Amino acid sequence: MTQKIKILLVEDCPYTSLLVQKVLAAQGHEVLVMENATDVIKNAGDYNPDILVTDNDLGFHKDAGLLLTEHFTRCRPEMPIIFMSGRMDLDLAREAGKAGADVSLPKPFTPDELIASLTRAMLRIVPKEPKQPASESKVA
Repeated sequence: MTQKIKILLVEDCPYTSLLVQKVLAAQGHEVLVMENATDVIKNAGDYNPDILVTDNDLGFHKDAGLLLTEHFTRCRPEMPIIFMSGRMDLDLAREAGKAGADVSLPKPFTPDELIASLTRAMLRIVPKEPKQPASESKVA
């Protein structure tokens, strides 16, 4: 991935936050970390991220990630969302998809899985190559 992107990471676990930040920064991306949904909703507009990477359970707020996903799907429908959870199962992945998440990433994950998830989510906004007009053949 050669394009530098601005990533908003919402994660309350310092270890996971540090891991994600280091992996994505090593790929050349700018990462802003926030720990709770309230700060994100108040301040995300100032940062104007290209992508949201959010944990589901933030502190005492179970399913805060689902609420953030729904919020950004309404406010910024063009923005890809990676939804992470340590309790990911098929039902939660479906809920995340219905809320607008592009990728559901179960924890724990490897750096390669994180990078693959980012690549997959970003496919939605990478500009497609314009089609070349068909060359007109002249009839003599």
